[in-house]
Amino acid sequence: MSSKDFVGGVSLGDTYGTAAMWLESYHNDEDYGDDRGSYGGPAPAHDCNLQAKKAWFMFDDEVVCLGSDVNAHNDAEVLTVVDNKIAEETKTVGDEEETDAYPVLSAVASETPEEENVAENTIDGDYTTKWAAETGATITWDLGEEKDLGFIMISFLNGSSRYQNFILETSEDNENWTETYNGKNSGETEGPEAFTLNNTKGQYVRFTNLGNSNNGWVSILEAAIYAPNEDGSIGVKPVDIVGTNTFIADDTQIELTNEDTSLTGTKWAHFEKAGGYYFPEGGELSARYTNQPASFMELWFSHGINPENGTYAYTLLPAKTAEETKAYAEDPDIEILSNTADLQVVRDRKLNATGMVFWKAGTYGDITVDQPMIVMMQEENGKVTFSACDPTHKLEEASITLHRALLPAEQDPMMTITGEDTVKISMDLKNSNGRTLEATLMDKESEEELSMEELIESYIKDGQLNSDLGDQLLYRVSIIHTMVDQEQFTEAVNYLKDLRSYISAPAVLQQGLITEDALNAINAKAQEWVEVLQTE
Repeated sequence: MSSKDFVGGVSLGDTYGTAAMWLESYHNDEDYGDDRGSYGGPAPAHDCNLQAKKAWFMFDDEVVCLGSDVNAHNDAEVLTVVDNKIAEETKTVGDEEETDAYPVLSAVASETPEEENVAENTIDGDYTTKWAAETGATITWDLGEEKDLGFIMISFLNGSSRYQNFILETSEDNENWTETYNGKNSGETEGPEAFTLNNTKGQYVRFTNLGNSNNGWVSILEAAIYAPNEDGSIGVKPVDIVGTNTFIADDTQIELTNEDTSLTGTKWAHFEKAGGYYFPEGGELSARYTNQPASFMELWFSHGINPENGTYAYTLLPAKTAEETKAYAEDPDIEILSNTADLQVVRDRKLNATGMVFWKAGTYGDITVDQPMIVMMQEENGKVTFSACDPTHKLEEASITLHRALLPAEQDPMMTITGEDTVKISMDLKNSNGRTLEATLMDKESEEELSMEELIESYIKDGQLNSDLGDQLLYRVSIIHTMVDQEQFTEAVNYLKDLRSYISAPAVLQQGLITEDALNAINAKAQEWVEVLQTE
């Protein structure tokens, strides 16, 4: 088990988020666990001292991923995987096969327990589909006419992690059968494997499922039947399988293969039908397709062997086109303000929102925290929203000090806000269980001008104010601002009084258009405006 307890996340307005984890690699001093077949089993002793501090900053349409303090001393290369996505389609590359497979007229199964996993899937050329059935089920391939039968190539789902037991038979008339193979696959690959048909003659080849080393099912991805090889061997020359999705890096289309392709220094990349990637600091980046029927694009950073204080930075841009990814890289919304062992900070310039991971007590800008925590902040129209959490789930109390003049507007019940020129947010974290605590404050300069709108909007969002009534109030407030701008103070005062009378009417409360708390708060703010205007 990991000895690190810093793992959690904070949200901001239920829209944006920041998460972090102090990674400590899996390790154990001795074997433990029971053998459970091909899936699971005893965990061997494993000594690995890899550690890293990882953070994710989630804004509008991007996820910024940072890593710092990457350290390991096990004489092994350390990688950070950026992405691992399956290709929609695949193709074979390399040497041509020695012989072409026979055309198959049809594939018929004795049973199809899963309606989407039909027999025809084994001859559709698509390694992402399959035929699946339980013990005793058969599938028969019809070649349309009698052929010389040398071997069959079969690809099994999970063929690299379990043994599949089965019988192969051939027939000239689909009634009298000759057994050619009774055994299992190698358990080492999901790729095509060759099984003998013993140089028989026939029009039909039948497969009978005898279950696998984990359960009674079989899942065949693809099957192909061949004539005998001249030298008596079975199988075709090996070929490589790669995905066909287009991969672009810095405006250049890259033909990825099964070999590692260096992309060192790349600023942006795009994987067709998946999205884009922005690399603000470049890095030792590489990519490849995995050599298997369901081929995956793998994209990763290398930190080298035995890294010391390694870092990484990248931004995921889901669903963006290549053109949109390029434009983003040229003018990114985000800026990385810190990526150290003590502090990771990212700001979204468009949102004016910032995520901060304090791995220990410290100060960033005008914010000081007295405990390790995750913090988010957003400023807009004079309103400052703060959120924080205890990712360790162990703190009983903590505080955030804001070295600026702010006035509290609303806060979580577990928060207490004191001070004006320097504001302290004290948090009672007992039983918080790592959840987000949020507070809203106002700049002193903008509080008089904006507090009414902000107050009304907050009550609309909280469901304490009917949205239609809220729209009416916001409209009336906008008119008041116009009157004030025109120095029509008397009319403005009268309008405010009318506003207070309207929302105080018993019918408004009885109809459930506004709660009493919201009424009192808005009423009080309107009275403040009346008093201010009367002194003008």
